Amino acid sequence: MSDTPVDYLIWFDKPTTNTQVYSVEDLEQLVYNGQWVLNETTLHFIDSNGNKMFHLQMKGSGKKYTSGYHGLMFHIYKTF
Repeated sequence: MSDTPVDYLIWFDKPTTNTQVYSVEDLEQLVYNGQWVLNETTLHFIDSNGNKMFHLQMKGSGKKYTSGYHGLMFHIYKTF
């Protein structure tokens, strides 16, 4: 196990196949004054400018009564 910190995030945009590198320090500034918003089925994180950055949602698809059926789905929106 390494104690090396993570300093960068690599973003791969599947539709365009573009790759960008972002500093974790810059991303930290984006989430600093954000807030979590809970509705009936999802938990959203909204940045200080009102942009949805990501949300968590119960998956609920696939074969019922398995651990994968009610797994969490994590959505990331490119707002940075």
